[in-house]
Amino acid sequence: MIFADANVILTYLIFFVMRGRDGRPVLVQRSNRGRVAAMLEAAIKSGDLAITDTAAAEASRNARKAVLSAAKDAGATGRQASRAAGEVRAKIAGLHRRFRIMDRTEYLKKAGDAYAGAWTDERMQGAIEVRRLVKEGRGKDASMPTPEKNEGDFTILSTVAYWAARGHNVQLLTFDQDFVAFTIAIREKLGVDIVDCGRLGR
Repeated sequence: MIFADANVILTYLIFFVMRGRDGRPVLVQRSNRGRVAAMLEAAIKSGDLAITDTAAAEASRNARKAVLSAAKDAGATGRQASRAAGEVRAKIAGLHRRFRIMDRTEYLKKAGDAYAGAWTDERMQGAIEVRRLVKEGRGKDASMPTPEKNEGDFTILSTVAYWAARGHNVQLLTFDQDFVAFTIAIREKLGVDIVDCGRLGR
């Protein structure tokens, strides 16, 4: 099963032509889309894609902001963003209907315990330090993630762990440093493989 988090879903779906500031058409897409799209297309074709309720809701909630950012990077005007964001939300809803996985919370505590154990694990200190730098650079909280503070992330992780515990080979595709920094612990404690889409290249 290939689970996609919210930013992976958005990276896959934000791919369209908009009018540039000079009136010419420009291609609007997010960084790393090529490899991400290839992975999701393969999962769709094989029927292995899984989209949790939480990931779909977060992607839909963030669609306008993501479209505006990608449009700005491409040199497109923001006036078209509302229509484009609406199209992206409709596509998210369509994918979610086809590949919906209901949220499961049975593994919230186990996921929290895995993160707590990893926080002092020497093997993960380099990744945790990178996470801290990224978070602080964005003006975000760099303290240890917990189910109470990071409900969405932990709900996704609990859901993925639920399916791993039932014998499925599961991967979570993500750009999120809160998953990437704890890759080893997540694999060892929850049986989930994290795929860092930020390292895939375009």
